[in-house]
Amino acid sequence: RSMLAGMCREIRECNKETRVDAIVLDDVGAGVAATGTVAFTGTSASAAGQIVVTIGSRIKHQYTLDIAVSDTPTNIGDDLVAARTADTGAPFISVNTTGSVVITYAHKGVEGNSIGLEYTGSATGITTTLTAFASGATNPTLTSILDLVGDERYQTIVFPGSYGTSF
Repeated sequence: RSMLAGMCREIRECNKETRVDAIVLDDVGAGVAATGTVAFTGTSASAAGQIVVTIGSRIKHQYTLDIAVSDTPTNIGDDLVAARTADTGAPFISVNTTGSVVITYAHKGVEGNSIGLEYTGSATGITTTLTAFASGATNPTLTSILDLVGDERYQTIVFPGSYGTSF
């Protein structure tokens, strides 16, 4: 679920040949992971419907929830958690409490604050409300990261822009 693992998967989808070097960073112990919420409220669905929840990527992390008559917010929240859990490459975890699904980014720091969260669709009797990702704090320090590179020449170096480092 790491950022690095996600980057490596994306690189290998496009290019299976080129050598890639990586430096893995630990999260700062005192850091905080960003969270967002998808809340389903109401008594129960009075008509079937469909709600599509997207967390970060419409291509990689979009979850279609088929709502049946009598589904409760808790049932729908459980379905979202199950769909998200089945997405083994997703860089976040989720927990449902009576229809309120808290989604936590896998890493501490501000990077998670920029994860998009949206939904489309509806089911009669159920209201969907989003709370944007926020509260992520304390990024890793990259001040001496290039000391590890030494005299090696690289064409490209990639790191999250939110880390705010300049070289």
